[in-house]
Amino acid sequence: MVDNPHLGTFLTTGAPDPLADMDDGSHATVSVAGEITVFGCQHGWRLSTEARWRPRRLYRTPWTVAAVTADDDILALNLATVDITNLPAALTRPLHLQALQFCSTPASRWRSTAHVPATFTHDSYLLIGGRKIPVKRPLQTDENVYGTQLEKTFHYLSPKPRKIAQLLEVHNGLTLEQLIEHFDADPRRRPAVKNSLHTELVRMRKHPKITLCHHPDGRYTITRKTAEKHSNGSL
Repeated sequence: MVDNPHLGTFLTTGAPDPLADMDDGSHATVSVAGEITVFGCQHGWRLSTEARWRPRRLYRTPWTVAAVTADDDILALNLATVDITNLPAALTRPLHLQALQFCSTPASRWRSTAHVPATFTHDSYLLIGGRKIPVKRPLQTDENVYGTQLEKTFHYLSPKPRKIAQLLEVHNGLTLEQLIEHFDADPRRRPAVKNSLHTELVRMRKHPKITLCHHPDGRYTITRKTAEKHSNGSL
């Protein structure tokens, strides 16, 4: 079975530009040729543009791959707009995992704004609001795989330390000054932000599931403790 050649890139590095920076729109497609089309925008406008792929990073809006369509397009949903609660669990799991992996906005916040209903029919159509999209292959994840992958998303941290952990992982370590740039670039707020981040980093070093290291070059790096190490360490 031939899938869209951009599927692997989307799943491993996240949404392409300019989609990653878009808050508007309910769903989007990425064609085999690499053209993005965004649907469900406010005031009825539609965007069509070339996808530009970048290395993995974090972005605000949870654009997540839901399926490959009958035309071999990648179908991505904006989970801040599309309500996926009525989709089968096997379909919602990969959507949640992608959002936790690439989206810097807390899940509680983007879930609260989702209002466009999505359903999946027995004859393989994905209904998004009033649009009916034929699906060749929906992305599905079983419960065991979901549980394993969920542990890699720092889901057990509260929103601010989780964002810190995501940034440290994505950038392979950051200094405190570099972290500040991701939270508030206003020079007037830098001292307060610096103190707040330093406090969070101190707390994170005590967390039983992660190891936070401060290197001589000033970088902080993060790794996850395996279940075995965590268990041995608690004996």
